[in-house]
Amino acid sequence: MPRHSPTPRAARVRRDGAITLGLLGVTLMTLGARRVSTIVHGSAQRLTAPGGTRARDRDLGPGWVHDVATRDGGRMSVHEYGDRAHPTVVLAHGLTNQWWIWTGVAEQLLADHHVVIPDLRGHGASDHGEHGMEMAAIGRDIADLLVGLDLHGVVLAGYSMGGMATLRFLVDHESLVSERVRGVALIATTAAVRGLGVRAGGAIRTSPWIAPSYRVQAVVPALKPAYGEAALWTVLLGSAAYSDEADGAAVDDLLSMHAESRAGVTALAMRAMSAQDLRDRLGRVRVPTTVVVGTDDVTIGPEHSRVLADGIPHATLVQVQGARHGIVLERPTVIAEVVRELVMREDS
Repeated sequence: MPRHSPTPRAARVRRDGAITLGLLGVTLMTLGARRVSTIVHGSAQRLTAPGGTRARDRDLGPGWVHDVATRDGGRMSVHEYGDRAHPTVVLAHGLTNQWWIWTGVAEQLLADHHVVIPDLRGHGASDHGEHGMEMAAIGRDIADLLVGLDLHGVVLAGYSMGGMATLRFLVDHESLVSERVRGVALIATTAAVRGLGVRAGGAIRTSPWIAPSYRVQAVVPALKPAYGEAALWTVLLGSAAYSDEADGAAVDDLLSMHAESRAGVTALAMRAMSAQDLRDRLGRVRVPTTVVVGTDDVTIGPEHSRVLADGIPHATLVQVQGARHGIVLERPTVIAEVVRELVMREDS
């Protein structure tokens, strides 16, 4: 019988599946059986450990949920809390996250700050428009948010992918920034995923190889729960994102957001993140900036933050001892203090 060549889509799915299995196999071999056993059992203990309140369950009091239209036909869901008479803080989350990753930070600011937290495009309750998950499009969404809700005197805090989008907003919309932004916190993020070496790039630098696993999940939805909840993802996500001191609530939050994320969107976002390189435009950032990174971040390493701090005029670098990439959930007090200091610096 004649053999039929697979369709391009089938061939891509087969290739992506092979890449995914190969990546996971290499990960296991690299970690070693003893290390894997330690991580799996340690993560399992943290997942069931008492202590800490789930970020999703925190009560921020009365608030509003807005639908903000983006200029490419999308819709952004935005949560707003606090008194508009107070200084405004806008918080932008990372890849596969949702708005509520920031609730631990927000509850420490609400007594004297107005807090606005979007679900970035393609995440949570937000969809994306014609331009998909391009970093420039997410940067435009931030501009549309400031204009749509008429926000002025804003401190922007962007975490991981949200930091990359915040940086893109800063260099693409300089006039709007000068009119409406008083300060910026860039948290566990980067100007360029590539070009700083494998160790410096950490896990995100492997996105051309990780992204196929998300495309496989998008094509075969039945695989999504397994990817989201399996012990191996606990290894890859929980152990990489959090230090051994992290409580079970923080790890649970990370895994539940990952399980609820849209696989196709994640693949597109990873490609967009890998393509962005703003190192030669850092000098155009003209607002007070604090760069924050955990000293043990293996996802987007401290080298990336040093590039940001060196390239942005008069930027301040804050290195949080022992923190990893999950710093927003694990060290919310530190992040709140950074935001508060930016507000006070501009007011003084």
